[in-house]
Amino acid sequence: MEKNISVLTLVILVISVLLGYQLVYAPKMSTLRALEELQQTERKKQLLYDELTVYEKKVASYEKRWFPRGKEEITLLNRVREMAGEAPVHITAMVPQKKEDFPSKGYRKFPIAVAFSSTYHQLGAFMAEVENTETLMKIDRLFFTTYRKEEEGPPLRCDVVLSVFSVP
Repeated sequence: MEKNISVLTLVILVISVLLGYQLVYAPKMSTLRALEELQQTERKKQLLYDELTVYEKKVASYEKRWFPRGKEEITLLNRVREMAGEAPVHITAMVPQKKEDFPSKGYRKFPIAVAFSSTYHQLGAFMAEVENTETLMKIDRLFFTTYRKEEEGPPLRCDVVLSVFSVP
């Protein structure tokens, strides 16, 4: 009889475990899986949001470097005049060149030819000003010739073509 009770208890225990699994655990497992998938989706969303925030900051920093639309040439002329004063070089001519559109790349290029006279150190200081400016500026061409010692003034005559970029 004791053996029958043990077997009966064991059968009841097994049936209870199976019923508990079917009625309690199995339905909750599908909910847990759905919650885990939702959690993974939320993690992916957060990663994408973080990446988007980083890209927005990068875009904002690049937008600061573009010249204002519609005022590219005037802004460039003024900026070159400022840089020439800081170097200091003596500008003899500044002539805006034909702008170039690059619609497939999404920008416009505004070149300007600048002629000036300077010493070697002033030329270096001017180039440093161009390179260290916050705006997107590029040196397209640089030509310089030296004076003979008999002539007065700075020993270099420089012709530079600078370009800035703008979003159309």
